[in-house]
Amino acid sequence: MRLQICRNFFKWVQDIFSGGGVGGMNTGNEPLSVRRCANIKSRKAPDAKCTLNATYGEFCSRHWKHPRRFIAGASGAAQREVPYTRREHASARKIQRAWKCSRPFLRLFQQGAGAFNRAPSCNETELYSLDPITMIPDLYYISFVGPSRNLWSFDIRSLGQLLIRGELKQNPYTREPLGDSIFKKICNRVTWLRERKYNILFPQGADLTPEQVWKQKVLDLFLRIESCGFHVSCEWFHLMTLQDHEKFYKVLYNLWNFHIGLTNAEREAIVPGYATSKPLFRYRPEQVHGRHNIGWWERCTIGLIEALLTRSPNVEQQRLGAMYCLMGFVCVSHDAAESFPWLVETMQ
Repeated sequence: MRLQICRNFFKWVQDIFSGGGVGGMNTGNEPLSVRRCANIKSRKAPDAKCTLNATYGEFCSRHWKHPRRFIAGASGAAQREVPYTRREHASARKIQRAWKCSRPFLRLFQQGAGAFNRAPSCNETELYSLDPITMIPDLYYISFVGPSRNLWSFDIRSLGQLLIRGELKQNPYTREPLGDSIFKKICNRVTWLRERKYNILFPQGADLTPEQVWKQKVLDLFLRIESCGFHVSCEWFHLMTLQDHEKFYKVLYNLWNFHIGLTNAEREAIVPGYATSKPLFRYRPEQVHGRHNIGWWERCTIGLIEALLTRSPNVEQQRLGAMYCLMGFVCVSHDAAESFPWLVETMQ
């Protein structure tokens, strides 16, 4: 009798931990089993299930505080609710700290010595708006030190106006020539802002006018030519007449198809899809001569320049495209011809 009571008590205890029976009692003759922990075995072995008994609800004494439930059929990162180990978290924090520490130095490199202290600047007002330099937004602020070791502060949008007109060759205050490093820093900052869709022209009102949007697009393409190592001016394009646009189109058409002797493979490398999906030249020069207004020709010219500069992902091919654009400009712009006399000799 006592033995039977002990057996029944043992089965009752097993039923409590296994979840079987009614009200914790196993009333049938089915075999008893001990519940296992529902957690993964460890972070290093997320594909295996824990082999310990479940003593705290569904989890064992090792995993009940920070459970990571095992999912049958899943493997690898799918088993991890927290996908990184402590060592990986520590490495990520080191990278974050290093990046935070490098940001001030990066800002000094991009915006000049006055990025954090504008007081030593020689000019007190901004060039274009005549507002105090302290009113320049941090995003648009840029400074540089001239040959006389003086600090000058500007709004990058003011320098963008000079860049459009091709007048950004000297310090507007002292007429000292800008060095190549300063000019490159200004162009890099303008490019950085344009890549992130920031406006670098002074807006008139809440939104940009269509004319300002058009100038932004022209400036973007000329900055691409600058990035290829050629000093250009947006005024070369803005001063072109209807006849200049027609001549520009005809020069590029003849260079592309006849004078240079490019193979089809070379043309495809410079402008992918030039003869199929996105033709570079839709018409022969004689087909469009005298048939369109200046607006149509401006869009056509910009389309040609954009295709030559942006279609190919290869930098060297983009540089070749920029060279062809310059060959067209020296034929229609006197200032372009003075800037690249060696190209004029090549075209002759």
